[in-house]
Amino acid sequence: MYTKCRECGLRVRKEDVRLALKELDRRGVALRKAGRLRRRRYFSKGPNFIWHMDSYDKLKPYGFCINGSIDDGTADSYLEGASTANQRIEYWWNFLHSQCVEFWFSFFADLRDNGFFDAGFLDKAILQFCCMGLIQDELDDTAQVWNAHTIRPSKNTNVPSGRPNVMYALPQLYGTRDFLCSM
Repeated sequence: MYTKCRECGLRVRKEDVRLALKELDRRGVALRKAGRLRRRRYFSKGPNFIWHMDSYDKLKPYGFCINGSIDDGTADSYLEGASTANQRIEYWWNFLHSQCVEFWFSFFADLRDNGFFDAGFLDKAILQFCCMGLIQDELDDTAQVWNAHTIRPSKNTNVPSGRPNVMYALPQLYGTRDFLCSM
């Protein structure tokens, strides 16, 4: 709800939204607090078994939609410049923000705050023309860094560990196979 308020241009504190929801949706708050709303549990068997897909809307007000997917079996990611319940891809979005998007978000906000961007069609088109290639290059570079990082072993044996690009390319080293199937 907090995010929806922000998307609509409302400047609210998370605490205020929490208190309002507590008053407006007592039953939903109680169910969440009691743990009756549970996450589904599933485990990926290997590469291409489950892919998480999501959109990152932080740059959308400036004309840039970023869509991404992450392979649950290897945490390998793919981004193309253009869900809060999905922890894997939400973690990826946090990484993306700190490594790439934060600069662009600040840059575009400065343009807006200084009166050089009014969110109209022409302003968005100019930003896309000038910045799309640069942003896509940074997205590609960030995905390469992510795919080469090491995922530490976990106590949970169902969670993969290793380097995503190696786990994806050589699943047999991890006792599994590629689950890609033709459609």
